[in-house]
Amino acid sequence: MIKTKDGGENWQVQHHVGGISRDLLDCHFIDEQTGWAVGGDVILKTTDGGQTWSILYKEAPYLLDCVYFINADTGWVFGHDGFILKTIDGGKNWTSQIIGHYLHFFNSVYFNSADTGWVVGSSFYGNTIFKTTNGGTNWIQKNIEPRVYGLQDIHFIDKKLGFIVGYMGTFLKTEDGGKSWEYQNLWEKYQREKYQYFYSVYFTDSDTGWIVGGDYYGFILKTTDGGHNWIEEDYEIYGHLYKIRFSDNTNGWIVGQDGMIFKIIDGGESWISQREEKYIFRSIYFVDENTGWAVGEKGIILNTEDGGAHWIKQNQQDSLLLSSIYAIDSQNAFTVGAVIKGLSIYDRCGVILRTTNGGQTWEKQNFDTYY
Repeated sequence: MIKTKDGGENWQVQHHVGGISRDLLDCHFIDEQTGWAVGGDVILKTTDGGQTWSILYKEAPYLLDCVYFINADTGWVFGHDGFILKTIDGGKNWTSQIIGHYLHFFNSVYFNSADTGWVVGSSFYGNTIFKTTNGGTNWIQKNIEPRVYGLQDIHFIDKKLGFIVGYMGTFLKTEDGGKSWEYQNLWEKYQREKYQYFYSVYFTDSDTGWIVGGDYYGFILKTTDGGHNWIEEDYEIYGHLYKIRFSDNTNGWIVGQDGMIFKIIDGGESWISQREEKYIFRSIYFVDENTGWAVGEKGIILNTEDGGAHWIKQNQQDSLLLSSIYAIDSQNAFTVGAVIKGLSIYDRCGVILRTTNGGQTWEKQNFDTYY
């Protein structure tokens, strides 16, 4: 689980949340503090913004795929083979049912109200679109012609207008609350091989929306006319893009393969990569069981104050290679290394950085050797 509190400038990483090692496939929050996550055979809940997670449900008979809560009490979890769980007390108790047949994998869920909701996914015979109008007591499968497969994401902007995307360039649009769906195959329409795999869709209004996906190369498609025409954003992306969501009409995020994170500003006019790089670390030092630093290539300095549960980046500079870190106490520390000026080992000089405030700032120290 990763979390940001500053719009993605920094991300805090938690491993084995709730003490489990299952892959987590989905999470849903109703406010900044209360959320749920699912994966494997487990349902987790947090009430403190993700600092701690408790197990609400475990040893589910089917693998769990996605979760959605309409308020603090009422929510649903969807799993393999049409397995559905519902709670009306925040997750203390759950009722279960099975819908559909032939290996359903649910990928995305959306509720307009406590009664009306949708879930989409993949199955052997396709058309894995189910709707409920009574809070999940009954689910009706929607038939689309031609039959659609591998549905990955669903999003509504109001009770009437909604969108679904899936494999083979599938784009579906409804303007009547799902009574009818308009089908487009954008793979065939634009003759682009990589448009086979659509993973996520989001509209900020009735005209403006995005689709993300990819195979070896990722892509971002944008429409300004309600989905009739699409233009690919000019970004070179390697790998799949899995999800796009906006917090308002201006700001949004995309997450993808190998830790890719893009922030969208100005309503899509600008895209900022927030991807955390992979670093090679050369040294680590702890002054006690809680406080320590790790340093390495690209001038990376990470600090932890909770025994390594969370790490905060204090420095990153591509021209530096830091080789060793030593701390006197929680406030005073030194790190040494090299300033790299070229490809040759001779194109570098020594560097010493010192902090006297726990790493909030690091200052270079002058000395009379380049080695």
